Amino acid sequence: MFLFRPHRGLLTEAMEEVVELKDKSELVSHIIHSWRCFPKHGYDFNSDTIKVKKYCFDDRINWDTYIVTYEKDGYVHVEGFTNGPV
Repeated sequence: MFLFRPHRGLLTEAMEEVVELKDKSELVSHIIHSWRCFPKHGYDFNSDTIKVKKYCFDDRINWDTYIVTYEKDGYVHVEGFTNGPV
């Protein structure tokens, strides 16, 4: 299990949306669900295009933070952050 917070303008806004997920498959499903209100614009969210990489320790919230991105054809978009490896 890990925590995921979406990328937002303010940390307090992102922390209001923290969810607990069990694996990468659940993370991908959560991201797909979060984009449901927007046209896909050609996005192909799946376990190959969603990347999770070590980022930094965030002492504001005591997270060993990993960055979650959507990456395809040289395009990189930050989706959010986790409190540990996925």
